[in-house]
Amino acid sequence: MDFDPEPVFARANCPVLLFYGTSDAWVPVDASIAAWRRAATTGALDLTICRLDGCDHLPSFDEREDIASISSQYSTTLVTWLESQLSTGTTDRPPFRSIDCER
Repeated sequence: MDFDPEPVFARANCPVLLFYGTSDAWVPVDASIAAWRRAATTGALDLTICRLDGCDHLPSFDEREDIASISSQYSTTLVTWLESQLSTGTTDRPPFRSIDCER
């Protein structure tokens, strides 16, 4: 594809939480993460990236779409991130963070 998303990513002016399934067949995960990281170095982007073990394009297992198949890693990380956003101001955080999503 000819579209370079990095300039668009760099314009984000709010905290960003990204989830990527480790076996996503639709999104070039490593290239996408690299573009976000490059964008984060050019501005004040508050970026958090999490790779979801055992997930594909959705944050669920076996490409299922029911609530029972949603990754607990996704749910836990999302709640933790939201709590951190609500409890502190964005100026107290570094411009790039990576949550350890290992089980």
